[in-house]
This record gives sequence, structure tokens and C-alpha cells, in this order.
Amino acid sequence: MARWSGPPPGEEGAAPPDEEMAGGEAPAEAGPPAMIPIDVQSVPTTVVRGPDGAYYVGELTGAPFPIGGASVHRVVPGEASEIYATGFTNIIDIGFGPDETLYVAEIVHDGLMSVFAPGSEVPPIGAVLAVPPGGGLPVMVATGEQLMALGGLAAADDGSVYVTTNTLMPGAGALVKITP
Repeated sequence: MARWSGPPPGEEGAAPPDEEMAGGEAPAEAGPPAMIPIDVQSVPTTVVRGPDGAYYVGELTGAPFPIGGASVHRVVPGEASEIYATGFTNIIDIGFGPDETLYVAEIVHDGLMSVFAPGSEVPPIGAVLAVPPGGGLPVMVATGEQLMALGGLAAADDGSVYVTTNTLMPGAGALVKITP
């Protein structure tokens, strides 16, 4: 479980009150909001059986959804799980291609906080990344406005990757083919 230190929820950028405090005294000069540690709790969003028979689990990290804070875990029943690949943001789905490359779909590549922050105009652009057979560093396969708010991912026998998009926009869902 990761830890995050930041302003208390609801106080990001909060300015100190300008009015006088009770008792008629002016408030002391205030600094930034106090930083409090928050446990970041991830949730599993996807599980697939890998070509080696192990289970691979993708996680969506909890608020504040740290960029690069999500991992894919390799799970063999009866053994301790291990991290297979890391450095992802907001994993929503995973799948293996015919060459044993692991493809990872991120619902929002720049983090959910960038999209849902008050007053934000950042679009929910997702991404598809690839992890080479056996693990390693992820490589960007595709991102951009055609990959808004990714949902599911499936790798086809011909090496193509299909993702569902616009999952946060009623009536706008689509299926996009990606050729890595």
C-alpha cells in the first residue's frame, strides 16, 4: 500500500479565511494547508490467465491516483504474488497477445485527478502500453484523443489490440483497433 502526503481532502488550494476570528482578533498569517498522509488503496480491475498459466492482475490505484503508481501482479496459487510490471497509471484492463506481449489499457494516462479536479478541462485520454514477454519496462503503443476513457482490451490472434473507448460518455462508446 502506497502512502501519499497532501492537503486534507477538500482543502487543495484552500485560502485562509479573511474575516476576523471569534474574539475580535485577526487570524495569524496562515501557510499552506497541513499535509496529511493518506493510504492509497488500489483495487484490482482485471485478471487474465497468462501464457505460463499464472494469473496476472492489473490494479487501479486509489486517490490521488499517482501517475506511474499502478502495477501488474503475477499470481500463482499457493505462492506469494510478485510484481510483473510497474509504472502504469489507472489500469483498467490487460491482455496477452499471441507473442506473449502483455498489453495494458489505462483509462486515463495522465491520472484521474487531472480529469476530475474542480474546474479541470483535461480530457480523459487513455493509453495502451506493452510489456515484453517475461516482463520489463512498459512501452507506449498508442494514446491520443481517439482513446478517450478506455474500458476493455482484447488482443487478437493476428497481433491487433482492440479497446473500448468513451466509457464515461453516454452514447459515445466505440471499439478501436490498434496495430502495434
